[in-house]
Amino acid sequence: SRSHEPLPFEDEKPREPQRSAPGVKNLMLNLVTNMNKSPLPLLLVFALLSSGCAHVRKEKKTQGLTAATYAYGNALRWGYYDTAWNYLDPVIRSRLPPDQLQLKAIRLTGYEVVQPPLLVAEDQDQAEQWVQIDYVRQDTQVVRSLTDHQVWRYDEAGSGWRLTSDPPRFP
Repeated sequence: SRSHEPLPFEDEKPREPQRSAPGVKNLMLNLVTNMNKSPLPLLLVFALLSSGCAHVRKEKKTQGLTAATYAYGNALRWGYYDTAWNYLDPVIRSRLPPDQLQLKAIRLTGYEVVQPPLLVAEDQDQAEQWVQIDYVRQDTQVVRSLTDHQVWRYDEAGSGWRLTSDPPRFP
């Protein structure tokens, strides 16, 4: 009978689990138990948590702005004017005729974002975007171009980003 030599991993002793650096749970537990000594560590944790929440809110607003401006541009480009109309702020919609975006005699041939949406207000609730729009009037078949300065505002009530500037006029 042959004796078998142990494989390299067979003769190793079981390893002790590696201890990792203290996690958030241990840190919080340590802070709470030592709170009687000084409230400063607890205040530091609350400050870090609140700044993290602010960053998440800003990131969510930025992503929503990008999605809204992209969807609005696509709605105009592909002729979904009712969809584009819904991105207008209700105040703007109330003073415009309902067919303002019913571009029956216009066909968009290009929609290029010249300056992507840029948050301009300190509270991150307003943004501006510049767009170059190429179009053809069907009666003249002449290609024209215009620059649209869009001002967007974030509505905290839950409706997201709304266009607060007038929609483009096609001369």
